[in-house]
Amino acid sequence: MDLEFIKEGSHFTIYSMTVGESVPDFLEKLKKERLDEYSKIIKRLEYLSEHGPNRRYSHYKNLGNGLFEIKTTGEARIIFFYDPGGIVICSHGIIKKSQKIPKQELTNALDRKSKYENARDKKQKFRIIKKNDDKVPERTP
Repeated sequence: MDLEFIKEGSHFTIYSMTVGESVPDFLEKLKKERLDEYSKIIKRLEYLSEHGPNRRYSHYKNLGNGLFEIKTTGEARIIFFYDPGGIVICSHGIIKKSQKIPKQELTNALDRKSKYENARDKKQKFRIIKKNDDKVPERTP
């Protein structure tokens, strides 16, 4: 299984699953189409990596079943889950169109979480994809 390195901070190291549209791809798209939303999501990812999740409901939300979301006051969301050892795995990003996150998005995230946990439990190696200028993260799954 491949994971894309996003950010390492003093509290957490953040990765994205490469199934479907990865979070870095989602962020690039967001940067081009909704710069204000992009800036907010980046700040929240940085905060999460350095300090853990902010307790403000307007920034992070527990979705149940071990899933959480990083959110903006607009429509951008990143669904993620925690792994022991200071690891955050981002399932995917979405633009939310209604009050609740669509059930299909939660189903996709739960499926990805299950695949990740199965690979981890079977002690399969994760291939870490990083940008050329990124250093090798200290915390790895």
